[in-house]
Amino acid sequence: MLRRITSIALVVLGVLAVAAAVLSATAWRSSDQVVATLPAAPDAPLVVTEPGVLEMVAAEVTVTATAPDGAPVLLVVGSDVDVTGWVADAAVVQVTGLESWTELATAAVEGTPEVPDPATHGSDMWVAQASGTGEASLEWSQTDGRWQLLAATDGKAAAPTVTLTWPQDVRTPYLVPGLVVGGLLIVAGVLLLVLPRRGGGDPALAPAGAAGAGESGEDRPTATDEEEAK
Repeated sequence: MLRRITSIALVVLGVLAVAAAVLSATAWRSSDQVVATLPAAPDAPLVVTEPGVLEMVAAEVTVTATAPDGAPVLLVVGSDVDVTGWVADAAVVQVTGLESWTELATAAVEGTPEVPDPATHGSDMWVAQASGTGEASLEWSQTDGRWQLLAATDGKAAAPTVTLTWPQDVRTPYLVPGLVVGGLLIVAGVLLLVLPRRGGGDPALAPAGAAGAGESGEDRPTATDEEEAK
């Protein structure tokens, strides 16, 4: 009975190990991307990232900006000197980093509620630019220097909502060890169940002489026989 219980326990543990290994590479696996967005719709005409934010998770980032009612959307990247000089004393939502893996950390900078349209004013400063109606997307790869992203609509309405998406290298270190250990436990449990025990056997299959030795009256004297002999 103990042998059977042990065998079943090993098989169950093996199945659980295999299941956990598979889940670690599927359902429990982290996403291949880090996607972080602004915590709220901006109430300033500009959204600007601090230097280093674009590259803080990975060397490549995709910037997506959306605005309601089909408003024009502009995304530009420029050096920190050019962006800071262009922004001047405007009101800005400053992106300072990550609040969490899904939310950008921001700080509000008070200032002028309207600015010139950055699509037509200062376009010679931008090293990368993308525009659209209601939405725009821009891809940026890490480059030597101090770079800032600026997002706006027309300079008068509130800035668009910005989302940064970085690729993420996700590994599954428990997959192979879990499959190996789980497989070994299952095999051990099955072998323990099916292989015969050493020195064991079914008493019904024992030789007749061994099983019945000393049981007949001719081989073993009784107490009555001994008394009559006396």
